[in-house]
Amino acid sequence: DLSQLAHFCADMVCSIWHFNSGLLEKPAEPAFRNFCYQVLSTSQVSVPVILLALVYIQRFKSSSPCTMGADSSEGRLFAVALMLANKFLDDGPFTNRTWSEVTGIPLSEINIMEREFLTILSFDLNMSHREFRSWSK
Repeated sequence: DLSQLAHFCADMVCSIWHFNSGLLEKPAEPAFRNFCYQVLSTSQVSVPVILLALVYIQRFKSSSPCTMGADSSEGRLFAVALMLANKFLDDGPFTNRTWSEVTGIPLSEINIMEREFLTILSFDLNMSHREFRSWSK
């Protein structure tokens, strides 16, 4: 069910993003849950793309552990990770402009976020089979 998947994504993103903020469990806000649902339903990306996006968010946070996730930044983080995972796994037909329309984030910001995200990940979007299996359990 897409609603449960969106709920899971919202909780995972918040858990990863706010891990070092002193909040052990920061529940996802309803607006972010709705954002996840809207993006997933509109984009219709596959489950492997979604899992890879969550891995990218974990890598981003691990590469920059002092980064404190600002409230309401989860949507932008999820959007850029999903966009990159879709480009990498599916060689997706969505352009950055399409992702801007799907997410409501201005195209100029999507482009900047993509470059910053890739820089923090050292442009390494590959994932081993073992890493993928451990995430998909």
